[in-house]
Amino acid sequence: MRFTIEIGADDMSRIQKITGKKKKSPAVSQALTEYLKLRERQAFIGRVLAGKTDYSLSNEQLEARDLYETPFGCSVATRISAPSPRRSITG
Repeated sequence: MRFTIEIGADDMSRIQKITGKKKKSPAVSQALTEYLKLRERQAFIGRVLAGKTDYSLSNEQLEARDLYETPFGCSVATRISAPSPRRSITG
């Protein structure tokens, strides 16, 4: 969607510097997307701290599944495999 907004020159420069984008539209788009994700995380943490979340799986059940869904729609791997030991070759 295309629309017009007014952003101060100093703020626009900060947005471009923080996002690493040289063009204004991609910089503002990225900044807004990151802001929305931050607010969603804050709201989720607030619900967790207030005890308003209901997890139907235990930690053991989550770990057994190898994968779980985050509140933001991303899949996260839960299993971390240990590195295999090196074999020494003797001649």
